Amino acid sequence: MKAPIKPRYEEVDAQLFGIDDGLYEAVRFGGILNMNWWLEFDRPSFDNLKLVNDNVRQAFEPILRAYQNSQEVVDIVNRAVVLLQTCAWVAVNVTFPEDLWLFCQAVGTNLEHVYDQQIYENLRDAMIKANHNTEVIQRTWRRCNSDPSHPMCRRRLESEFNELRV
Repeated sequence: MKAPIKPRYEEVDAQLFGIDDGLYEAVRFGGILNMNWWLEFDRPSFDNLKLVNDNVRQAFEPILRAYQNSQEVVDIVNRAVVLLQTCAWVAVNVTFPEDLWLFCQAVGTNLEHVYDQQIYENLRDAMIKANHNTEVIQRTWRRCNSDPSHPMCRRRLESEFNELRV
């Protein structure tokens, strides 16, 4: 679909751009609990890897909450989370790097690239489609509820009129 960038889609774009920051934060120093374990055993602890997984999931939480009723968006997000958790797990599950700051920065950048290349476009299109469907439902309901030429509105008005007469 490759929906164009329009002002009405700015909210969707803002939600999606927030994920990049969350992915980067998922593998920064806050995502690594026990560096001593990593130094001693030449691999991160299970708790470190679990925290990285949790942080990747956390990056997508706002979208999951906002689009919980759109199965298409939820499915894309769940697949994206598994893909990015796997990428982060593989990237971080190495011997302790010489320059941890540079290493975390590179892993975060790589996660952002995977997100941009594999997930972003499909997720954006699904979110825009869900927003469009919501707008259609709202527009239809407003017409049904407020246009006297619509049978449903006419029945509502007649019912209210009959209640006022009694």
